Amino acid sequence: MKRILVSGLSTQYGGIESIIINIVKHIDKRKYKFDFVFSSEDKCKFENVIEEHGGEIYRVTPWGKNPIKYTRDLKSIFSNNSNYDFIWVNTSSASIIALQKLASKYTNAKIIVHSHGTSFETAGFFKRNLLLMLHKLNYKKFIKLTDLKFACSIDASSWLFGKQKTNGQKVHIIKNAIESKKYIYNADMRNKYRQEYGLVNKFVIIHVGRITKVKNHSFLIEVFNEISKRNSNSLLMIVGDGDLEQNTRNKVKTLNLEDKIMFMGPRDDIANLLQAADIFVLPSLSEGLPLVTIEAQASGLKSIVSSVVPLEAQITDLVEYCTLEQSAETWAKNILKSKSYERRDTSKEIENAGFDIKNVVKEIEDLLLK
Repeated sequence: MKRILVSGLSTQYGGIESIIINIVKHIDKRKYKFDFVFSSEDKCKFENVIEEHGGEIYRVTPWGKNPIKYTRDLKSIFSNNSNYDFIWVNTSSASIIALQKLASKYTNAKIIVHSHGTSFETAGFFKRNLLLMLHKLNYKKFIKLTDLKFACSIDASSWLFGKQKTNGQKVHIIKNAIESKKYIYNADMRNKYRQEYGLVNKFVIIHVGRITKVKNHSFLIEVFNEISKRNSNSLLMIVGDGDLEQNTRNKVKTLNLEDKIMFMGPRDDIANLLQAADIFVLPSLSEGLPLVTIEAQASGLKSIVSSVVPLEAQITDLVEYCTLEQSAETWAKNILKSKSYERRDTSKEIENAGFDIKNVVKEIEDLLLK
């Protein structure tokens, strides 16, 4: 059995977390065992799923809180668990490579680096510049320590690994896959959720993503404000949480939109919430390849997304792009113009594009066996 230690996930359900957990759920348990290391003392929202599939969980001090203790904690893990075959690092930069260094020193594991983004996502000027400096300082060592390069899209590959192959190593594009049949449009589920959340006769816009700078919630609220002026029955669902949630709530209050915007928090029923919605909106500042765009299309939901979302995400004709140079008013008009369409079963399109989890798990198993 191959043992794999996964790092770089948060303890909350998000896009990256959903992708990795989907892989864990569907991979051959007789051949692979996944353990996880978290830089957080918080209880992991998907801890029960990890344990159900035979995984163990380790916790280390966050690097930003105490780099010395972070390194000491990792050293302890590797000193006592040296028989890993792979260390799977989920990241978007080379800023922190202590884990790779220690894994290389104390284990014989191959190191997988999986790129999920196309920028530094931290908001603070000082922290961003510190991470950029560390990224440049560590980069050559980071590449040298990487045995397998994974990326969710061509843009995410270019961002972290460069446009050319590095040291002759190919970057493998691992598509952000889903259980496509789980998302097939279901009118009964739609009606149930719309009744439960008071959405009947409402034009429901949904946004799924952590409430952080990169997801551009401030602009999202401005867009919805313009929509609300033109359609009084409109309602916005924001699914997720994050460090800018209070700022976002304050903006909602300032615009007197409190009775029209629902903060749903982090959820594990995204498939059902998408059924209840009429339009999905994603005005991100940067994206690797957002899983939720695949989920939205799989549920037959029209999607309006910013032009930073890679074209690889446009599996169906349900995705339309808007640039962030366009005004909130223009976004609003485009969204309202797109409200009339017929929901359909898109599962075959998802599968044919290679975004079904069965295809991706088979690809990963083949790569790990090599």
